[in-house]
Amino acid sequence: MAANPEAQEVYVHFAEDILDAQVKALIKVMVEIANQGIPRVVLCLATDGGNIVSGIHLYNMLRSMPFHLVIHAVADVSSAGNIVFVAGDERAAATHASFMFHEPTRVSQGEEMNVKTLRELAGQLQANGDRNRAILEERTQMTQNEINALKRGTKTVDANEAVNLGLATRVEDLQIPVGAVTIAVTI
Repeated sequence: MAANPEAQEVYVHFAEDILDAQVKALIKVMVEIANQGIPRVVLCLATDGGNIVSGIHLYNMLRSMPFHLVIHAVADVSSAGNIVFVAGDERAAATHASFMFHEPTRVSQGEEMNVKTLRELAGQLQANGDRNRAILEERTQMTQNEINALKRGTKTVDANEAVNLGLATRVEDLQIPVGAVTIAVTI
């Protein structure tokens, strides 16, 4: 990353799924920014979601960074992406952003499973769902009942509803200043 060492703010664009390789690439960029001592980062986020374990990993890493983190939902933020979104010290949602919720799922193609394996998988899904709910409850104004209602089936909320739920702190379209340091994380 070749950022201006005198920069006070960096914009990082991440429009990827929340999967191991993508998460590692974003963490690498964030660590480099932290090492440069830049005090404020705006993470421009759009994601279809992904792996909840990767999402929690990224959430914890973002929360640990020494800079002030603004996460700006610039489009859809879905599934595991909601956990990443609430890592921000500030959380803005573009006017046309949306947030999709559902229970944790597992896609299994051609994998043979027995009863024991299915029970273990169900236990893992339940544990991941519980961690997801705990983070949302801790970082938003939502109650367990509100979170459960969002996760019953599939539910999408718009930017204004996200503010009402405490998921986002404001509705605001992204404005990147001329000359701002910007980095795109792509895999």
